[in-house]
Amino acid sequence: MRKLLLVLLWIPLFAWAQPGNYWTNSFNTEASLLSGSVVGGNAEITAIFYNPAGIADIEESRIDLNASLFNLEHKKYINPLGEGTEMENWVFKVFPRFASYLFQSKRIKHTSFQVAVFNRNSTQTSIYNRVRLTDTNLSNELFDEEYTGLFDLNSKFDDYWGSFGWSTKINEHWSIGTSINVSVQSLSYSRSATANIIPVDKESFIDSIPLVSSNWQSYEKLKAYNWRLIAKLGVLYRAKHWSAGLNVTLPSMRLFGNADVNKTVSQTNIYHEGEFIDDFYHNEYPRFVYFKMQDPLSIAFGLRYFSDKIRSEYYFTMEYFMGIKEYKSIDPTRKGSTKSEYGSDFSAYNFGNRQIINFAIGYKLMLKENLGFLSGFRTDFNPYIQGYNPKFWESNSFENLNLDLFHLTGGVNFVYHKAAFVVGLQHSFGYKTNQAEFINFAEPVAYNEETKLALQGSRNNNMKYSYASLGFYFSFSVSF
Repeated sequence: MRKLLLVLLWIPLFAWAQPGNYWTNSFNTEASLLSGSVVGGNAEITAIFYNPAGIADIEESRIDLNASLFNLEHKKYINPLGEGTEMENWVFKVFPRFASYLFQSKRIKHTSFQVAVFNRNSTQTSIYNRVRLTDTNLSNELFDEEYTGLFDLNSKFDDYWGSFGWSTKINEHWSIGTSINVSVQSLSYSRSATANIIPVDKESFIDSIPLVSSNWQSYEKLKAYNWRLIAKLGVLYRAKHWSAGLNVTLPSMRLFGNADVNKTVSQTNIYHEGEFIDDFYHNEYPRFVYFKMQDPLSIAFGLRYFSDKIRSEYYFTMEYFMGIKEYKSIDPTRKGSTKSEYGSDFSAYNFGNRQIINFAIGYKLMLKENLGFLSGFRTDFNPYIQGYNPKFWESNSFENLNLDLFHLTGGVNFVYHKAAFVVGLQHSFGYKTNQAEFINFAEPVAYNEETKLALQGSRNNNMKYSYASLGFYFSFSVSF
């Protein structure tokens, strides 16, 4: 039994459906074309997210519907299943991003309220591939074998926010605000990895040796949801030609959420150096168990500079995210609802992030009185702790690709009477080398005594990963 537990604990999970990047969000608005560098002012309707103190800057009631975002993503993996393998994934998405109603109070002077619903983040991945090797001799040198390794992964993650915020102008220079946000996360993930050996009969085959096939399999399926409460506190200061803002986002507070996990690991007929390795089959299906995804405390500071004599505006924002100590994101030993069916640490998954700092810059040029050109750039560093976690092989972890992203944005804002239109593009890209392979089917061994894994090689750090996406923004708003 102890040997079996060692085998199971060495099986990694590749559940990187949960994005590790904090600044992947994009809201189809003028703030998006400035790459989110609006904590210091001019956040418009997205102030409820970037700095709620800026809600009061909008001095009239309005309805905003950012109709759609068209986004084409391309992900490419080099050596994901071992040397010489390759996989890629194309995703095309069309979905609404931001709906808002802002109301300026007539009873409370210089005070505005806002309600908004938006999608902060959405990711989708579907990849699969096969490695087939002939004339191998993994189990027995007396006859040839045919080896096949199959890998299939599908994942989808969404994070929708419902927000209520208010802001008031204390005087002509200072304003304060806050927003209360309910985040609803959903995660759907399935992964299958199988490897098998089929003996090939030859004329010279020795009759005394039986023909047997060897098999190793790992299957995981996960469905989870999580409701969280996130509070933001903002301050904004305005001078003649510049403004500055500070936004504090408190750590997320779990409201409720649960997960279903179906996990199976098995192996049969494994031979290593002439010795038989015990068969085993282990399956767990904990249902409605505890699930939590935590966002850290973060502090954002922003500046905006503008002048009456020139038509240009300049923006800068930076945000510090505290680290998150590793914790059990899915805990099968804890109740998630009244219908919970428990499991063991075999079905538990850990999560944790390190501290990072992101920054963004933006530029706005008024081409005409009602027509503006906007552009921006922002970093999107990945804080995921994988690669820095010495316990990686001792417990199941959400294995992220730990990829730093960069976003370039540009477009125009056109105002006609009380209607405003935003049209623009966003190009996102990232590249990473020397990452651990998903699994090594290209250089298999019958059995690895160190990792306790059969029919696969040790994972090497030679995977390369590239990400590129092109998004098209369009939004429309009406003031009244």
